[in-house]
Amino acid sequence: MREPIPGREGDLASALRRAFEEAGNPSLAAVAHAAPGVSKQRLSDWRAGRHVPARFEDLEPVIAYLRITASGITTAEGSDVEAVVTDWTPERWHEAWRRSVDVPAAVQSAGDVAASKRVDAVDRKPVAIAVVSVIVVLVAALAVMAFLLSWATM
Repeated sequence: MREPIPGREGDLASALRRAFEEAGNPSLAAVAHAAPGVSKQRLSDWRAGRHVPARFEDLEPVIAYLRITASGITTAEGSDVEAVVTDWTPERWHEAWRRSVDVPAAVQSAGDVAASKRVDAVDRKPVAIAVVSVIVVLVAALAVMAFLLSWATM
């Protein structure tokens, strides 16, 4: 499993962790139930920074649920408005998502790079030979069956 991407101010994983805290740390099941098509595992991966939603639209119901839940909780006195991520505009959330999607390849773990090299190095020639062999055997079997059928009807 890949290590979480180191937190940067304004990145999506950090913002989600803070939003969950501001909302009183609701369970992943409750948030997943409120966000159609988002599983508890997917939410956990997003919060930990292991994955980023492929589409911002998948994240919007999660943000809405956390925002509504956080609005019912009183904030600490003298809290910094800038630090309250549940008050972020949709544009700011979109920017955090976009930055997280555009993470440079340099922050990928060495395991991910090695895995991609292994996939590139796979020789597909034996698979192609096996597929062609199966097709040849099936065509030959069909020809034999046609011959036997024509011989039996004579």
